[in-house]
Amino acid sequence: VRDPALLEYAGWNLLRSSVFPVEPHGSQHIHIALDHLLEVDGERLDLMLPRSESQGRRAPWSVQVDVSQTDGVADAWSPTHPIAVQRLSRERVVVSMQEKAETIPGPFRLSILRAEREPGPGVVATVLASPDPAVGGGQFLVLASLDPAWAGSGGPERDGSDRNGAERREVTLVVDCSGSMAGAKFDQARDAARRIVASLDANDRFNLLAYANGVQKLFEMPAATTPEHREAARRFIEGLRPVGGTNLHDAVVEALRQPGPDADRRDVLLLTDGLPTVGRTSERTIRAAAEHGNAFGRRIHSIGVGSDVNVPLLDRVADGSRGSATYLPATGAIADTLDRLADRLARPALAEVVFEPAGADASAFAEWLPALIPDLRAGEELVLVGRYLDVKHPLKATLKGTLQGRPVSIPVVVDPAAASVQHAFVTRLWASRRVAELIDQIRQAVPDGRIEGALHDDPRFTGLIDQIVGISTQYGILTEYTAFLATEGTRLDRPRDIAAQCGEQLKGLAVEQRWGNAAVAQGINYNDRKVQQTLNLDNRFVDQDLNEAAIAGVCQVADRGLFKRGDTWIDGRLVSDYGTLVPARTIDFGSDAHRALLERLCRENRQVLLSLEGNVLLEIDGEAVLVRNDC
Repeated sequence: VRDPALLEYAGWNLLRSSVFPVEPHGSQHIHIALDHLLEVDGERLDLMLPRSESQGRRAPWSVQVDVSQTDGVADAWSPTHPIAVQRLSRERVVVSMQEKAETIPGPFRLSILRAEREPGPGVVATVLASPDPAVGGGQFLVLASLDPAWAGSGGPERDGSDRNGAERREVTLVVDCSGSMAGAKFDQARDAARRIVASLDANDRFNLLAYANGVQKLFEMPAATTPEHREAARRFIEGLRPVGGTNLHDAVVEALRQPGPDADRRDVLLLTDGLPTVGRTSERTIRAAAEHGNAFGRRIHSIGVGSDVNVPLLDRVADGSRGSATYLPATGAIADTLDRLADRLARPALAEVVFEPAGADASAFAEWLPALIPDLRAGEELVLVGRYLDVKHPLKATLKGTLQGRPVSIPVVVDPAAASVQHAFVTRLWASRRVAELIDQIRQAVPDGRIEGALHDDPRFTGLIDQIVGISTQYGILTEYTAFLATEGTRLDRPRDIAAQCGEQLKGLAVEQRWGNAAVAQGINYNDRKVQQTLNLDNRFVDQDLNEAAIAGVCQVADRGLFKRGDTWIDGRLVSDYGTLVPARTIDFGSDAHRALLERLCRENRQVLLSLEGNVLLEIDGEAVLVRNDC
């Protein structure tokens, strides 16, 4: 049988069984029971279910994993497929692949974090790493989660005491009451305010701000949650009316300048449906007010409704405060969205999180993302990715934060010797986040959206564009700004032309589109990519019409990105020379040289590179090697 696709499973065992007879158009059901010991690395257990990485093989499958662990399960996380995790107890969780993931190619991977065996800091962490010989060193990933004792806002400790009872929260809801909010949007906003006030605990402090031409405040400073204050909030909400313009600047200033009584965490929920039209309307000025006026470290969670919102501004305000940004259509469910956000913010959290390399190893760590780490909340996981340089010894760092007001330190060790191509997803997640960060640097560098001349000729952006193109081609990570790279006929061996085209896309979209559907789409894509935790093998994104799109003509396999040109897949490491490239070696399918290459790639966990349909041009030991499957 001449089928390169079979080589994807080279090095695996083969299960053979007969299902004969099968009636025409009939079916057979096969039940297979397999006992398999999971790989263990410290407090992490790894499960991998093999499946073809071929883009053309998309038969749906479903996966459910029932995890029981005597000492408890802290977290279950998949880097390959979106999952839903149902916690049944401290010791048991059930993991289900989400329906939208059932046709995603590639193996299903699941990492399970065991809970603390003895009462400890309350945070469990593990490290995975992938080598990157092309640049030296590799990429690392830190996966961290709160111990399940913190799984609920009132979750008890193992000894039965209330671990979370002392949590002190401050919540400020800032509601847009401009005339454009009139109608169903305003009714939902008021309903959301009522729900948020009703959900507050006795330990919480809160305030309500409403803004239009000016700003109204329920209290001068966040007040205790008492029956009297709840009643005052009810009357305040009932008295709100949608009229006037949008004074976003003063709303941000007033929310952040409030005196801050003692609190473990402070959150501001900022709702808006329009561009700033009253007072100081400059994007640069509002951004500065949020960045320099936040003396108490409040987290700003921006909620933009409709397409008439300044998306880069709302993103920047959220990012700079370790908050979040959410975008809804004009007819979106505002109340439900704020409900979910408020519920999430009510959970215990590790706050003020920092990744701190040890002094001697500080120079060996680079470009970890997110650089400003958001709070790690119960029931969620922190996935931090970064680069390590070409060193031979284990690298030490510390993950620090505060949990219920007490300091927490978790040791982190990145061992290059433990890096494996099986963890190539680490490299891809880092690459996706790095591209998002570089694009946002360009988007935020021109807050008024106006720039003269070509972007790629501006010295402020030349290096950023080159990095975006370099990462995109090497790893096959494409976005709405680089989708043209996968188009047949694009000359990838003309770097100047490629940089110019990428610059045009970035200028026309990231820089000039500050509001409107195109801006909202970019905001959604950016917020997905900047904290991406699951592979996006199809390079899916939201387009300018707010529809989901995917990019063909490129594939991500093993630790490589490959581009289709004619009947040949070209290694992303070779595309810049493709027009003049002469392969150093040509290897025919089934030859002795082919078998030798297959054996080598099996040892490196890269055998999938030989399973692609058509010819494959690979970079091997610095040489261009053409594998001919059509000979």
